Amino acid sequence: MVQPQNINLEECYDNFYDYRNAVQRWSLDHTLLDAGQFYGYISLLDFGNVQVIKTGLSGSVLHRGETPPGYRTLLIPAEANQSTIWFNKKVEQDFIYVFPKSDTTIDATTYQNFNFYTVSIEDNHLERCLRDTNASSLFKTLTDQECTFSINKFHIHYISSFIQILFNRIRQKPDLVNSESFINSVKYKLPYLLINIMNRRSLILQPEFNSKSAIAFNNSVEYILRNIKRNISVKELSKFSGVSARTLELVFSERFGVSPKKFIKSARLNKFKWEIYQSSGSRTVSDIAKQYGFNHLG
Repeated sequence: MVQPQNINLEECYDNFYDYRNAVQRWSLDHTLLDAGQFYGYISLLDFGNVQVIKTGLSGSVLHRGETPPGYRTLLIPAEANQSTIWFNKKVEQDFIYVFPKSDTTIDATTYQNFNFYTVSIEDNHLERCLRDTNASSLFKTLTDQECTFSINKFHIHYISSFIQILFNRIRQKPDLVNSESFINSVKYKLPYLLINIMNRRSLILQPEFNSKSAIAFNNSVEYILRNIKRNISVKELSKFSGVSARTLELVFSERFGVSPKKFIKSARLNKFKWEIYQSSGSRTVSDIAKQYGFNHLG
């Protein structure tokens, strides 16, 4: 019988950097775009070849990085009508996202009060589940790249209820993690349910943001993150991207809900605070501050 590798029920975080530390397995770099207090929670069921996570985030967050290698990860909203930016596309329908394999960088932005489930299925186990459900056409669709499936509110509710029941059962009876029926629910019933729904739904063919301003936005974000220790001005960003400061203001407001200046500040402070968090006292705050050009320690 497969023993659970990790069970974690409703771990709450009021510190954004504690949350970042908790999701280190994902090799993701998270940037909090909102000012003010952060709140997030994670619940986890990990049976090795299937991992289920429930996550809630109070603020708008930029996510960049890679998923765990050897797995395909699906993201399912816990509630209907949640919008997000996903690989340079704005998705506002109800959806199932299939993450790319780990050699492709994730680029997503989630907004205030985003609640979702992620189901990571080991590659060989996913192939077995696809064969078991005769989903050969879906197997051809699930390439190495990301893809997004449009589903209806009924299926959103059905899937999220199924997963939530799994967490509720463990919370009420912790010994269930060792029962064969519960393990099969996580390892087989849940993947079968997701495969059957995706096999009957159409791919979302969302147009990408490919205008001059969108390209300038993407280049600007890359430039900021590559030069995170410098306090880049909007004027410098405008010159680099080849569009006016006003255009950058509009596109950053549309995509992130903040100005370029505020995004630069948020990104730098996030990285700065993360280095302090990870140093665990081995380096002084002033030493790290100087690296980021913060001369006023206050």
